[in-house]
Amino acid sequence: MANREILLPIPTTVDSSNPPGLTTDAEDAVMAFDASTQEYCRWTFQMPGSFDGFVSFEGQLSMDTATSGNVVLNIEFMAASDDEAIGSESFDTANALTVAAPGTAGNVKNFTVTCTNLDSLVADDYIKMKFSRDAADGSDTATGDMFLRTAKLRYSSNC
Repeated sequence: MANREILLPIPTTVDSSNPPGLTTDAEDAVMAFDASTQEYCRWTFQMPGSFDGFVSFEGQLSMDTATSGNVVLNIEFMAASDDEAIGSESFDTANALTVAAPGTAGNVKNFTVTCTNLDSLVADDYIKMKFSRDAADGSDTATGDMFLRTAKLRYSSNC
């Protein structure tokens, strides 16, 4: 069994009422998540046929101005197998991670969210994966925007 990765570009699907901002930082395109408003972005893809059970969401973030405090990240999955409806989204319980802000604004911080709530995900499923900063969580104490800089999905493979 080996681990494989899916590199995720800046997503094109965002919360229609409170979308994260798309901005630039250090000449890079980043998604900016507010400290006081729940915002999300979403990726849609087909899970590879070699998927074998383990999933983690990994990425890099930085803070616009904060040098202390925490951000709470949520990853949610909605999976649909062959011949299942996708029109009524029902995401599984969020996979959450609390990350300490880097000590210097603008510095990169790596993070990994181990995902166990996968909505019965199996190989070849249609996947909607939602990423958000949980601004309403009392543990999210870092001020200002959090920038999502990179993202990838790591999964176990049977080949």
